[in-house]
Amino acid sequence: MESIKYNVDYLGVIMSAAKNYKHRMIQVIVSMLFLVAGIVLYVLFFTITDIGIPCIFHEITGMLCPGCGMTHAMSSIIQRDFLEAFSYNALSLTICPLIIMYFMLRALKYIKTGHEEFSFIEILFLIICLVICVWYFLFRNNLI
Repeated sequence: MESIKYNVDYLGVIMSAAKNYKHRMIQVIVSMLFLVAGIVLYVLFFTITDIGIPCIFHEITGMLCPGCGMTHAMSSIIQRDFLEAFSYNALSLTICPLIIMYFMLRALKYIKTGHEEFSFIEILFLIICLVICVWYFLFRNNLI
């Protein structure tokens, strides 16, 4: 009798885990859909109208931040002009794809395990990306 109760409790734990897995998957999919839809709509709007959001950092300092030119670059990528995209912002074809892949892998990890902690490798990767962005900022503004 004791083993039957254990099996029923074990089944309850499995059902609860499956429910949490499904909930996390729906949560990630909906979040990604809204994020991608917003970015695509903005870039398409910019491509059609040539009206974009100005960079506040550039307006105040006159220097180009690491993100300056990213909208033009994404518009060029949509039009499959990768050389022009690179000329607008080199990070659009270097760091951005890596960060997008990282967030996709992170989302899959969250769906599978529910863990939100960062591993040492993830922290190291993000620090390297930050250092590259700072270097790019200094380089493109002739500060080094």
